[in-house]
Amino acid sequence: MTLGSKYTTSFDNPLSGRKAEGTFAFNISGNTFTGIATAAGLNEMTIKDGIINGNEISFVMEATSPPGKSNIKAMLDGDKMFGTIELGGQPPRTFEGKRAD
Repeated sequence: MTLGSKYTTSFDNPLSGRKAEGTFAFNISGNTFTGIATAAGLNEMTIKDGIINGNEISFVMEATSPPGKSNIKAMLDGDKMFGTIELGGQPPRTFEGKRAD
């Protein structure tokens, strides 16, 4: 599978208890990547430490306000992405995404 440069995403937001929509925008360089994550009602987050291993990816999202890190692990399946987000010490939450580029 090939990682695209942009995905629309949805996940259960533990802060609001509702479904949140957002985007991942990736800057890919070989088997690594960085980028920006956005979600409705949340501040923009930096994507760093991105690793591509076949159809599996992992990365860290880092927020500045409020400060915190989230670990993401996902699988790619065609134009879809699905996985888990560990938001600032909360139990892992599932998310899904669709390629938007």
